[in-house]
Amino acid sequence: METVPATKIETVPGLQSYEVLLAPMLRYLDDAQIARLLNYARQGGNLVVIDPFGTDDKAARPRRTDPLTEFGGTRKEFCAAACGQGKLLRLSSAAVPARRSDLWCLREARANDFVRASDYLNEARRAERRSGMDFGPEFIKRLEAVVAMTLRWCPPRTDPAVYLHAYHLSPVQGRPERLAVHAVNYRVPILLDPAGGKGYDRTRAGEAVVHRGLSIRVPLPRATGVKRVEALSPTDSCGPVKWSVRGRHLALTVEELKIYQALVVELE
Repeated sequence: METVPATKIETVPGLQSYEVLLAPMLRYLDDAQIARLLNYARQGGNLVVIDPFGTDDKAARPRRTDPLTEFGGTRKEFCAAACGQGKLLRLSSAAVPARRSDLWCLREARANDFVRASDYLNEARRAERRSGMDFGPEFIKRLEAVVAMTLRWCPPRTDPAVYLHAYHLSPVQGRPERLAVHAVNYRVPILLDPAGGKGYDRTRAGEAVVHRGLSIRVPLPRATGVKRVEALSPTDSCGPVKWSVRGRHLALTVEELKIYQALVVELE
């Protein structure tokens, strides 16, 4: 797609060589510019107009009449009409999808801050990957060495991108006492799409690295039994959870963790 400044419409050569011309909200146009665009359509071209179109001249003086009256009113969102040997498609601004995610929706200062932050975070992420500190396993090892105890609920070989968050739920309104262990997989690669021209690299999420045979050792709140364990998830396909009680701990095995699972432990 090629962009032609509105100020060059009446002079740019070879207009008929384009199969389609888009006239997006060209409010300020001289009569000669309007005539050039309509002649393009009359000679077999396809002209797509997004209102407002030519409502004012180049000196910002409002026109008394709509320059496209003969091709349909502006109340319709989508109006197609024959124009000589070609076609004219007239759209209201409401007919054009407005994407809130486009960067131009931000004010310039905020957009610039966003780009700078994106550049910084991308480079910081690369550095963390090179150093192996992206999920902090070395930090946890140092803490465990100082306190002389295991802080993690999974074996040391477990990918440190697996985060466990546990909650103790007291019995209420007939519901039994429960433990809820949330298993979250943060090993979702951040991929970079190389920028073209003067653009910036764009990040996107890749496919999550699936964890299989995840072992979890959960401390029980007191000497109690476990009635049953159930896995729930809005993202993963959950299978049965293997479990056994070993002293004051509950041993769990999740066959496959993709994104997120909640392991609900019903206590006796």
